[in-house]
Amino acid sequence: MFGDNLTQVVFQRFGIIIPPLHWESIILHIFMSSLILLLIGFGIFFLAWKTKNEINRITAMFSGTISLIWGLALAPLSLQLFIEIVSLLAAFSICMRCLGCGLKRE
Repeated sequence: MFGDNLTQVVFQRFGIIIPPLHWESIILHIFMSSLILLLIGFGIFFLAWKTKNEINRITAMFSGTISLIWGLALAPLSLQLFIEIVSLLAAFSICMRCLGCGLKRE
């Protein structure tokens, strides 16, 4: 409380005008930037699998990984949880199929 009041007094004294924050637009920008980085990362991975040169493939995989990490770091919590749940379910189903512990065990 005290810090906010002191800040307002200092800003009024020097004539600094701070525009009000619009949280809806800030959240939308964060979501769109994370979505763009995720799409760029998946696109780079797709191009990496299509290349034949080993050095280009390693470089593309590395840059795709960096883009995916940044995209996941900037994503909202609900999108992070959704991606985590989907990846855990996919890994669990693959492990159960490989181990033979699934529903169709004979």
